[in-house]
Amino acid sequence: MKDLKVALLLYRPSASGISTYTVEVAKALSSRIREVYLCSLGMNARTAHELKSKGVNIFEIGTSDRVYSDALGWLFLHYMLMSKRIQRALRETNIIKRVDILHFTLTPAALTFKGYVANAWVPLSMAEEPKKNLLSFKFPINILANFIAIQYRALDNLVYRRASRIIAPTRWIYSRLANKYKRVVYIPPPINPANRLANHNRDIATLLFVARNLELPRKNVNGLLNAVRILAHKGLKFRVLLIGAFSTRFHRFVSVLAHETGVDIRLKGYVSREKMPMFYAISDAIVVPSFYEELGYVVLEGMAYGLPLVASNIPTFRDFVQDGVNGFLVNASDDATLASKLELLITDGELRKRMGQKSLEIIKENFSPKVVADKLVKLYEEVINE
Repeated sequence: MKDLKVALLLYRPSASGISTYTVEVAKALSSRIREVYLCSLGMNARTAHELKSKGVNIFEIGTSDRVYSDALGWLFLHYMLMSKRIQRALRETNIIKRVDILHFTLTPAALTFKGYVANAWVPLSMAEEPKKNLLSFKFPINILANFIAIQYRALDNLVYRRASRIIAPTRWIYSRLANKYKRVVYIPPPINPANRLANHNRDIATLLFVARNLELPRKNVNGLLNAVRILAHKGLKFRVLLIGAFSTRFHRFVSVLAHETGVDIRLKGYVSREKMPMFYAISDAIVVPSFYEELGYVVLEGMAYGLPLVASNIPTFRDFVQDGVNGFLVNASDDATLASKLELLITDGELRKRMGQKSLEIIKENFSPKVVADKLVKLYEEVINE
C-alpha cells in the first residue's frame, strides 16, 4: 500500500454522474493508498456506510449546496462561494495540511485553489463552439444553455491553468484538451465487476432504460419508445423497464403506448444507485440512446453486470461500447436502426450472452478499480516528485 494521503473534492448529490465517479474513485483508491478523504456536500447514509467500511474518511462540508443555487444565475459567483467555503473547511479541520494531493473531481470547485489534480468534463454538448450557436433556439442549442456553456468553459479554463495535472476520463475529452493543455492524462473511470451477473436464459427479453429524469430531452427516451412501437408492429415479445422520475402526463403517454402495442412497459420511478443491482440482474440489455452524456456510468454499470448494450454513437460511449462486440452503436436520431439492433438482442439469447460476456471482459481489462487506482497513484506520485 502506497504511503499517500488524498482528498477527493467533491461529492455533490445534484451532480449525479460526477458523484458516482467520485465514489468509485474513492473505493478504488482505498485499497491502494494510506488514507482517502472524501469531502461531501451531503451524502446519503447508505453510500457513506459503504465507503466507511472500505476505510474512506467522509468529511461533510455541509448537508446541501442550495445556498449557491440562487447566485443570480452566475456560475462564477456560485463556484467562487463554494470554493471559498471548501477552502475554509479544509483549513479549519487541518485536512489541507494532512494530505499529499487535492484531487478535484468537481472541477469548478477548485476555483480558489492552486496546485491540484483536476478532472476534465464537458458540461454541455454545444460547449465546443458556444458563440457560433448563441442565437439558436433549437434543442439542445439555445440561449440559456449557451450562456451556461460559455461560463463553464471560462471556469474550466481558469481551473486547468492552475492544475498540476488534468485527468480526462474519456479519450474524447483527452483529444479536446491535449493540444491546449500539456498536463492532460487519460485515466478511465473505475467500476467493480458485479458478483451477481445478469441471467440471459429468459424466454422474453427485458430492455432496461435508466435516467434520473425520464423526460430529460437529452436522454432520448422517445427514441426508445418509437423503437418499441416499431418492434411491436413486427409482433416481437419483450419487456421494457423504465427507471427514473416522471410526470403524470408521461405516465399516461406510456400507458396508452403499452395498451396500443401490447408491450409490457413498466415505470419504476426514481431508483437510487444503491438499489439498482436488482434491476440490472433482471434485465437482458441496456438501452442508452442519449444525445449527449458527460460520462454515462449506467453504461459501465450495465457492462459490469454482464449486459450487452445498444447505445448512441456519441464520443463518450465509444470508449465503452465496441460496436458488434459487446453491443451496438447507433445514431441517436435513427429510431429504425435502434429498433433493428434491439431486435437482434431480443430474438437471440446466445448473442445477448456472448456480448454480455464481452462487456464483463472489457470492464475487467480496462476499468477495474485496481487498474485505474494504479494509474491514479502513478500520477499523484509524479505530481509530488516534481
